[in-house]
Amino acid sequence: MDSSQVPLPNRPASPKRGLSTIVLVAITLLLGMPFAIVTIVLQNPKMPNIVLGTKTIDAGPSGTKTVKIGLLTGPNDANLAGAYIAIGATAITTLALWRFRGSSRDLYLKIWGWSLLGTGLANLVGQFACLVYIFIVSSQYPQAKSTDEVPRLDNGQYDAQGKVYSKESWACMMNKLYPQYEGSWAGKACDDMTIARYMAIPLTIVSILLLCLALWQVQLKGGLSWLLGKKRVPAMTQSKDFIPM
Repeated sequence: MDSSQVPLPNRPASPKRGLSTIVLVAITLLLGMPFAIVTIVLQNPKMPNIVLGTKTIDAGPSGTKTVKIGLLTGPNDANLAGAYIAIGATAITTLALWRFRGSSRDLYLKIWGWSLLGTGLANLVGQFACLVYIFIVSSQYPQAKSTDEVPRLDNGQYDAQGKVYSKESWACMMNKLYPQYEGSWAGKACDDMTIARYMAIPLTIVSILLLCLALWQVQLKGGLSWLLGKKRVPAMTQSKDFIPM
C-alpha cells in the first residue's frame, strides 16, 4: 500500500483544520443571512388598508356576496418567501458544513454531503423561482402615469377604474401623484419595497455561491461519484487530520 494512503493515528483534530471550518461557517452565515434579514425588514412597510374596488359574487344558496378587492401582494409574498428560504438554507448549510468537515466515517460524510448539495440546490431553485415571479408580476402591474388613471374622489378614496396594482406600485404612484395627501407614508414605503424587490438578485447570487461551496467540499472528498457510492473516499480524506490544500 502506498504510504500516502495509510490512515494517520487517532489524534486531536488539527487546529488549522478547525480554524478553516470556522472560517467557512462564518462565510456561509455572512453570505446567507444579511440580505434575507434586510428583505424581511423592508417588506413590512406601514401602509393604509387600500380597497381598489368591490365585486359581487354568487355565494350559492345564501345569495350574493360582496368582496373587497385589495392590492396585489404576490410579489411581496414571493420576496418574503425567498428571504425565509435563504435563512433556512443557510442554517442547514451551516450545520451540514460543520458536521461534514468534522466527520470521519464514510456514511456520515455522505449523509452530510447530500445535505449540503440538496440544500444548496433547493435554495437555488427557490431563489430563482421567486426572482422570476417577482419581476414578471411586478412588470405586469405598473404604476399609473397620471392622476387621470387614478382620480381622487371627494371622500378621499381613489378610483382605480378596474385596474389592479401591487403594493409597491401603489405606494410609488401615490408618492408621485398625490404627495400632498399620501407622502407621509408612501415615500418610505415605495423606497423600502423597491429595495426589498432588488434584494432578490443578491439572494439568488448567494444561493449560487453556497451551492458552489457545497460542490467544492464534496469534491474534496471524492466528488459526486464518491457521493453516489461509485468509489470510496481515500483514507487520508477520512482522517480528522486531513487538511485540504
